[in-house]
Amino acid sequence: MDVPLFLFGESPEETFQWKSKRSKRKRMSKWEDTDTEYLRGILDDHPEYYLDEIQTQLSFLNGKWFSGKTIYRHMRQLGYSLKVAYEKSVLAANIYCNYLNHRTIVSTEPADE
Repeated sequence: MDVPLFLFGESPEETFQWKSKRSKRKRMSKWEDTDTEYLRGILDDHPEYYLDEIQTQLSFLNGKWFSGKTIYRHMRQLGYSLKVAYEKSVLAANIYCNYLNHRTIVSTEPADE
């Protein structure tokens, strides 16, 4: 029974060449210059948006769906960050905590007379 010693080539050199050619291939991005302009417009018009809101709006405008990581990477390349969204979430949490601390409890039972 003959067992092949090399899976990808006849020799170790051919195997190495095949692997090195494969590793040099780049994945083609679906991101285009128009997507960058859409993203810049969204960020300028709505700096308070969360990443998922940006993602939804971008999908609505250009008909493509990008991952949050891809959008965030392009945001960073444009010089934007998610600091505003973080501050917005902290503010919302503080408002909710204040609401819980200051609400009045109303009894549903009739008062005794």
